[in-house]
Amino acid sequence: MLSSCILLGVCGATCMRLSDGFKNVVPSVMIFVTYSVSFVLFTATLPLWQLSIAYAIWSGVGTSLTAVVGVQLFKEKLKPVHYWGFVLIIAGVRACPALTHGCVRRTRAPSLPRSLVRSLPRSRSR
Repeated sequence: MLSSCILLGVCGATCMRLSDGFKNVVPSVMIFVTYSVSFVLFTATLPLWQLSIAYAIWSGVGTSLTAVVGVQLFKEKLKPVHYWGFVLIIAGVRACPALTHGCVRRTRAPSLPRSLVRSLPRSRSR
């Protein structure tokens, strides 16, 4: 699910570029759609990940992938120092789980509220 958040964030950033300062309607609307879904999914991942680790991965990988899209799709030019910066970002993202002895929480996912569970139709057992 975290990878979906990252990809949606990259799509949102790409739509920012394509919107041309909100002059193009479809990419402008897609900025809000992609980022909204990304935030919803990111929030849903937080019961399973530590916030600090999840956010570092989300922002670091998203930044690097957005740079790749900029270079490949929009023919943006980067200097060697920029590439070294992205290497350091990825190294930092890779180090986070290793330094914290794993990043996935060992807690249960939140359960549904009792009022919602009571309102669900019950299946009949045979």
